[in-house]
Amino acid sequence: QLRFPEHVRRCEDAYFVQDYLLCCREISVTAKKLYRYVQRDGSAMHSFYEGVCDDEIPLMQRQYELFHGQPLTETEEQSYGLWEWGKVLAILRYIVRYAPKKQQAQYICQIAKTSNCISFSVLKSLPLGKKAKLLILFLRKGVYGPLPYLLKII
Repeated sequence: QLRFPEHVRRCEDAYFVQDYLLCCREISVTAKKLYRYVQRDGSAMHSFYEGVCDDEIPLMQRQYELFHGQPLTETEEQSYGLWEWGKVLAILRYIVRYAPKKQQAQYICQIAKTSNCISFSVLKSLPLGKKAKLLILFLRKGVYGPLPYLLKII
């Protein structure tokens, strides 16, 4: 009964995988890359999609609920925070690269407000460098001008 969501254009695979994992009795995890991700020009990942926040924000909320369905250890919480931070960085890079300049702040603000890893409580536990923490400070304060520069060096 599992299907890719038809209303989602970006990250539909992540929605599917999460639903699939919830059906599993056991899973195994490996650090090995067992697939090759092929990117094509003109794909949803390489052109701006106005519904980016409509797809990504509910997914981030679903993933938070999945991983926090039971109490996490400090190490697990830190791992989750780092994973979410990587996801936020990828979305920000996409917005800065492909969104029209006039709309970038609007999309960035929506993602920043949704991300749990930008909160002070989670941020304190993440082993991030000074540049990443500076980027988070700008996001929390709503200062988006230096984002393209900071995203390039992080």
